[in-house]
Amino acid sequence: MISVLTTPRRTEYLRDTLLSIDAAGAATLTDKIVFVDGPVTGTIHQNLLPRWQVMGLHPSSKGTRLSLWRILNLAARQGVSFLLHFEDDVRVCKNGVPAMLAIDVPHWAGFLSFFQQNKNMPGTPGFHGLPQGQDWWGAQSLKIPSRLLLKFRDEKSAPPASHHGMQCDVWLGQQLTGSVLLPSIVRHVGLRTTIETQAGETLSGESIHRAGLHYVGDEFDALTHPFCPPTSSRTGFGQ
Repeated sequence: MISVLTTPRRTEYLRDTLLSIDAAGAATLTDKIVFVDGPVTGTIHQNLLPRWQVMGLHPSSKGTRLSLWRILNLAARQGVSFLLHFEDDVRVCKNGVPAMLAIDVPHWAGFLSFFQQNKNMPGTPGFHGLPQGQDWWGAQSLKIPSRLLLKFRDEKSAPPASHHGMQCDVWLGQQLTGSVLLPSIVRHVGLRTTIETQAGETLSGESIHRAGLHYVGDEFDALTHPFCPPTSSRTGFGQ
């Protein structure tokens, strides 16, 4: 399953995000759902692409933490083999989706992030865990395998419904051990994010603290990533 979480309050990035995911190798996949933190509005319908379904998670906005849990819960109850989850303001590099499908979540981790905005991590290529005692930052692009989705199948696993408190990424990092793949193959294009590191540097005119750290570039072929299995093919995904 591929999921994208959006909100009726901000739809200006949604269509370009869906276009980017499809162009990165998901165009032929059918199990693709836009989840809405609130009701599905006409504007959201106007921004959908072919083969994308849409589902409102709540009658009114409940915040990203509860919405992310609901997506995890639905994926677990449907018995999907993995969840590729995106926020609605990202860009994926060339062949990013088949690479994500081919790259396994490390055995020691509960999820794998393809976007890096955590501080105090080494920039060397590979799979990196979070420094001890540090909160996890970033839910822009995640892969969660079925063995860990089962943790969220029970309704008792739901976080508090209040808007207040920790953000969805920090909450998820408390439920599962996070890992990040470097160099990263997804960048953030939204106006807001939590990291402030390297805010003065730029990538294609955007500040790195918004775009993310150690990004390969839009035209990089993710199937040539040093940690993508060499037997991965550009064809056969989503057929």
